Parts: sequence; structure tokens; C-alpha cells
Amino acid sequence: MPKRKITELSKAFATAGAALLLFGLVMLVHPRWTTSSVTHVAQAGPAKVITETRGYHEIPAYCSISALIAGAALIFWATRKM
Repeated sequence: MPKRKITELSKAFATAGAALLLFGLVMLVHPRWTTSSVTHVAQAGPAKVITETRGYHEIPAYCSISALIAGAALIFWATRKM
């Protein structure tokens, strides 16, 4: 395999590892977030009926830690000498 292909692949793995590390760190620090959606149900003349739905989402700590470990492993694998 040409040396150029290996370095391009290593850069891709390092970038993916950095993204996983960042995602894991953000989710470890801020594991819970809220989403809301507004739906127009009905309209009769000037009167409108609107519903708002709120959703609460939480990422478990083991998922965040797994993302951190996987990101570190990808960066380690991408930067090792062959």
C-alpha cells in the first residue's frame, strides 16, 4: 500500500477520534438537554389552538465515557509509527 494512502487514512482516523473525544467530553459535562416543538392544531377564524411538546433527553455516563475511550484509541492508532 502506498505511503500516501496510509497518511490520509491516519488523518481521517485522527479527525474521527478528535470528534469522538469532543462529543464525549461535551456529553459528560452536559448530559441532559431539552427540546420543544410547537404544533398548530386548529384554527377557527381569529382563534388558534397551539400545542407545545417538551422532551427531555439524557445521555448516560457510560456512553460518554465509551466515546472518550474510543476517541483516544482512534487518535493513538492514527499517530503510532508503522
